[in-house]
Amino acid sequence: MTEKRHIRLAVVLSVAMLSASMLVHNPAAANAGSIAARMDSFTNPDGTNYFALSLKPEGIAPASGPSDVLVMFNTSASQTGEFRSKALEVLQSLIAGMPAGDRVQLMTVDLNAIALTKTFVDPKSKEMADALVQLNARVPLGATDMKKALSVAAGSFAADMKNARKVIYIGDGRSTAKFLSAQESDELIGKLVDNRISIDSYLIGLRPDLQIVGALAGQTGGVVVDDAAEMNAQQAAAALNAAIRAPVLWPQSVTWPEGLSEVFPKHTPPLRTDRDTVVVGTVKGSGPFDIQYTIETPSGSEKLSSTVKPGVSDDANNYLMQVVEYARSNGGVTLPLMGTASLEQLRVVVNVGGMSIKGLARQALASGNLDSAEKLIDEALRQDPNDPEALALKGALAKQRQGGGASAVGAVPTAEQAATGGEGDLNLVGPAAVINNPEAGAMAEGFQQERKIITQVIQAEVLNTINQARKQMSSDPDAASENLKLTLEKVRQAADVNPDVRDQLSDQLQTALREAARRKVEVEFRRQQQQETMAAARERQLITENLLRDQQKVKQLMDRFDSLMSEGKYQSAEEEAAAEAIKVAPDSPVPQQAQLFARTMGYYQAQMAIKLDKQKLFVDTMYQVDKSSIPFPDDPPIVYPDAEIWRQLTARRKDKYSSMDLAKTSPAEKKIKDALKSETKIEFVDTPLSQVIDYLNNYHNIVIKLDTRVLTEAGITSDTTVTSDLKGITLRSALRLMLRDLNLTYVLQDEVLLITTPDEAESNPNYRRQKAYPVADLVIPVTNNMMGGMMGGGMMGGLGGGMGGGMGGGM
Repeated sequence: MTEKRHIRLAVVLSVAMLSASMLVHNPAAANAGSIAARMDSFTNPDGTNYFALSLKPEGIAPASGPSDVLVMFNTSASQTGEFRSKALEVLQSLIAGMPAGDRVQLMTVDLNAIALTKTFVDPKSKEMADALVQLNARVPLGATDMKKALSVAAGSFAADMKNARKVIYIGDGRSTAKFLSAQESDELIGKLVDNRISIDSYLIGLRPDLQIVGALAGQTGGVVVDDAAEMNAQQAAAALNAAIRAPVLWPQSVTWPEGLSEVFPKHTPPLRTDRDTVVVGTVKGSGPFDIQYTIETPSGSEKLSSTVKPGVSDDANNYLMQVVEYARSNGGVTLPLMGTASLEQLRVVVNVGGMSIKGLARQALASGNLDSAEKLIDEALRQDPNDPEALALKGALAKQRQGGGASAVGAVPTAEQAATGGEGDLNLVGPAAVINNPEAGAMAEGFQQERKIITQVIQAEVLNTINQARKQMSSDPDAASENLKLTLEKVRQAADVNPDVRDQLSDQLQTALREAARRKVEVEFRRQQQQETMAAARERQLITENLLRDQQKVKQLMDRFDSLMSEGKYQSAEEEAAAEAIKVAPDSPVPQQAQLFARTMGYYQAQMAIKLDKQKLFVDTMYQVDKSSIPFPDDPPIVYPDAEIWRQLTARRKDKYSSMDLAKTSPAEKKIKDALKSETKIEFVDTPLSQVIDYLNNYHNIVIKLDTRVLTEAGITSDTTVTSDLKGITLRSALRLMLRDLNLTYVLQDEVLLITTPDEAESNPNYRRQKAYPVADLVIPVTNNMMGGMMGGGMMGGLGGGMGGGMGGGM
């Protein structure tokens, strides 16, 4: 089977919506009261035998022990309105009806799987009541990721839990956030089976999809309760509680007879007592066949066996050929087989699909499109090689080709006429249309035959237009109405068509137009609801985004607050950081507390400074008072040089010591140091790091570079985004805050400000600077002789001859 045919059958399978409450079983025989088995079969003309095997254990008592139940409630955007209301009512009735001893954990499922109870709790406990309140307050948003949900479910049960493990899923079964492939389904089903977790589902929603939940229920021993108008919430909850109570018989091993060549699904499904279990495949031989099951029971392993003989091949079972062929593509992992009812639904869906193909083939024959007719007939025969109507259509096609095309069309038989050997009529309203095409003397008869052919073509076109319009009404009713109107006008202008037939076709088209008008109202109503839902979701999204943006801005302002506080700028921290944060988030207590803290610290530091100055100056003043009481003689007298002498002394010291630095500071480095002390302004949201560096280069007119090699090794590129809002602080503080979020730092190296990692800045010896400062005046004491020498050398020459001479002589 080609990939397209696999996809087509997958769609057919997903359409078959099955309900666990509707499952039936009609076993042909029971083997020793253990397993009742029945095998239906179909033999293809190529000799391949297809089978469907139904198994149901007998004599097994209902489960009496408690269960641990994980309830997964769909909270995506598809569960709104009346669907959400009914689903919540079903959940509350389900929990209220659970017997004593059961434990429940409630979990929401959308893009994530979030537990509302920390563990499994009593259904009547306060924890469960609080969880239901949280669920009611949760707004349905987003799509559903069933892979994540099932993965969480498989790991939610501890290995030491002794109770029966059940999962109840409530939702539409759609995984719109991420497609669940066959391989992923196989892995998840394997984990669930290994952990002995069965999945029961309540399928509710605008467009429920059985493909996932049906396969999970079939292969983990669960059931699917389908939402129906006649089923209220209490009945649905009762069906789910009954499904929890029914025992699931997990197979330890299964021995299939050699005659069963293929068995699908490849994971042997467990058995249930309230419905039969179905497997499909191919069989060789006529049997009887012995089937051996070894199942788990509380008292140990128990063997169940059955003997079954294939039934007589029935053409009504030809749909099994497509089901088995589809199962081969993925091992039957995605087959929604839960019992005999699922097979009956598949039979109907596949047969209806075959009837549509034959109807299209009949239309193609009527319009003379022989190539399309041949392809459709071949497809119908591939689905059922013994279909009498398809065989009759193939014979009619051969006659048309031999007769030269549409001008030699004979009557195309219907299904009933093909079975009885009679001839048919394409328009199904009159006797068979036969065109003899005489060579001469039959103009009138030829004219009548030509009118019949035109009538047949128009009838086929009308039927095709109505069918296409009905398919299109649910998505584009305006286009469907337009096509119907064009066809109606064409029918009214067809003068060669019998008036009665024309009126009949016009009535059919007008009926279809009225249906299209009605569907347009429904589609418009649904579209408005979707738009309202999308608008509400968008509004909630904008509120969430604004909230997150405000939170981010408050965080940046509080980081700035911390930086200003560390620099001792308490007033700036209060007015420029905390006050701005209060404007952004007036209801948040953090900025208000920060503002009060900054104000208190400013007052405290100012008070402490005044206190320290008071103490210091008091001591200094008292010291000077005490010192002033020391008498001193005026011999020798103290003589100070004039101001010019001190200016010359200062100039000589600057000239001598100003260049004493092992690492002389260049003008470029001095410029960078000055820039680090200057005030900066940074406002960036998701901006690449390279653009931030360029901005700072231009703003402060300095050179800032990235240590590209080191940053690349650390996994940081120039495209790494920066989000920061810093104003009113120095460039040094701004860089420290901004680079701290990226785990980076800066160093002054080679006359540039280099952005690198903290490890590189600490370990690279090239980034270490050494400096020496003049301390000669601290270590060389000024003696009387030195002072005398300076004075004798002329420094004191202008102070008086007597003093200069005396000091000079003494020296």
